[in-house]
Amino acid sequence: MTKDSKTKLPTAPSSSTNVIDLVLKESRAYTSMELIESYIGEEKSLANIPIQPLYVSLRSLPIELKCHALSLMTKEQREVVYDLDLWKKDEIDVNEFQNWVRVAALSPDDKIRFEFAHGVEFALFIKGKFNIWTFDAEDPEYPDHDYYFLTEDNLLLFEYDETCDIVDETKTLIRELYYELGVEKAYQYLFTIVSDGFMSLSEQEYSQKKGRLSDFGFVDYFDALEVLSPLPSVSHIDLFINKKEALTGEIDNIGRLQTLHQNSLVAFEQDHVRISEELAKVSEEKRFHFLHFNFIRLINSNLEFHGLLKDSPIAMTRVGKATRNLVNLGINYIRGTREFGETSVFDVFDFVDVHRVGLSLISVVQKRLKKHLRLTNLDDSDEKFLGNYFETFLDDLFAIEAKYKGVSEQSDAITEKSQWEKVNRDANLLVSLLPFMKSFKEAFEALSSEGRLSNSYYLNYDIDSIDFEALILSSFVNFSLDKFKKEETQKMGVTVTELKSFYGRFLGESVSDDLLQAKISAFIQAFGLAEINEVDKYILILINEHLGGYNLEELEESEFKHVGGPIIFNTLS
Repeated sequence: MTKDSKTKLPTAPSSSTNVIDLVLKESRAYTSMELIESYIGEEKSLANIPIQPLYVSLRSLPIELKCHALSLMTKEQREVVYDLDLWKKDEIDVNEFQNWVRVAALSPDDKIRFEFAHGVEFALFIKGKFNIWTFDAEDPEYPDHDYYFLTEDNLLLFEYDETCDIVDETKTLIRELYYELGVEKAYQYLFTIVSDGFMSLSEQEYSQKKGRLSDFGFVDYFDALEVLSPLPSVSHIDLFINKKEALTGEIDNIGRLQTLHQNSLVAFEQDHVRISEELAKVSEEKRFHFLHFNFIRLINSNLEFHGLLKDSPIAMTRVGKATRNLVNLGINYIRGTREFGETSVFDVFDFVDVHRVGLSLISVVQKRLKKHLRLTNLDDSDEKFLGNYFETFLDDLFAIEAKYKGVSEQSDAITEKSQWEKVNRDANLLVSLLPFMKSFKEAFEALSSEGRLSNSYYLNYDIDSIDFEALILSSFVNFSLDKFKKEETQKMGVTVTELKSFYGRFLGESVSDDLLQAKISAFIQAFGLAEINEVDKYILILINEHLGGYNLEELEESEFKHVGGPIIFNTLS
């Protein structure tokens, strides 16, 4: 990055300042639409406005103000906002970029119009939007439609499709080239664009664009993939933590000036105590500026990866929460793995490092579950067969903001090592149970395909809603009542009378918890589940979730329609 001594710097760190507080303060100052509009109205330079809040604000301004704004920005700022809309991953996005074509064409500033028309971004746009042909006025060949125009010298023909609504603006900018360069040089320039291979031109510009964006804290899609790449296993995570050494890059004045739009930071206005506590211990100014810029790159990487820089504030906030939670999880796990004493985690690890640890912890569990769900054919729509406990577990874990519910009233963000250990435990339990779930499902589907099941047979389920929880609880109730000792009573369900009997014997107020626990242990042994850790707790959770909270012995038979858990036979006339 180039040094720029005239650029205004953010406040230097003090005993009461940390990166998050500073970025929040800056974002509030620079995100105001009134501020940007007042600068434009007063024709004040926008050179010291950080580029991300400026870009997001510009997108919301009417076109008249955008036209004036271009003249108040530096050439480097203009190039960055063009870059952000010209590219989608590594491909040209002509539809998004044509908004800047309109703005530039309507600019009252001759220099801005020519700079834009003579820029490589416009060259890539017209190469991607139009078919451009050399034209011989003495032996003319016209398209067999009216969707074309000729340049001022009648030497080039621009062909477009009938839906193109940017023709007049393109003509204006091409005329600007002829006016500023003269007919001969303008034709030579345009002919060079026609002659250059599109792929070669776009590859060259993409490489240069990456460097420009990097100076301002932005990343392209593929750099975002690298920033957000998880480590492959827990052992790799622990090795990374224990071997990590501090690296502090030099940040120039342009980099120090950058900040984020407030929409991307809403999540960090709360629940950042742990992050702030660690940052408060960082005393070296060079490290502070490095972490400041590194934090901006992390947020921009997440926005780029999810394609949300141009999206709604709600979407940006959702990704911001996920990022904050992963940073919190990373800090907590790192502190539980490596000794820091009174020093800060951020003296050794930067924001990208800490986020990678949190991301990797979640990713390791996700990948293991995906693999085993796929191997047992219980992924996608078949996840509902797993039952509510594991369906909620998977929905929460694979959400953008990873959460965990367990036996709690609500799902909470995973920000603690202890929470992650519970997630990992439940993942191990599910992986161990999947072969049994698959067997239950196959047996159930065989009965269904043979026509041996009917919705009319059951009081509290229809066939499509029966899941593993219903099947295993039905088996457990029958086992507890010794029904499996009688061949004629081996059945997929229980009667109301049997369920009441089970409740009285094992769940009644005067019954010892030890009796139910002993029966669960016997069931686990009988069904070959003894090797699965925590399966006894899982069965107990299901019993409490489905059968706890009310006295089954006092319910009328018709009221059992609303009871979950075991499958109840319909004996109502």
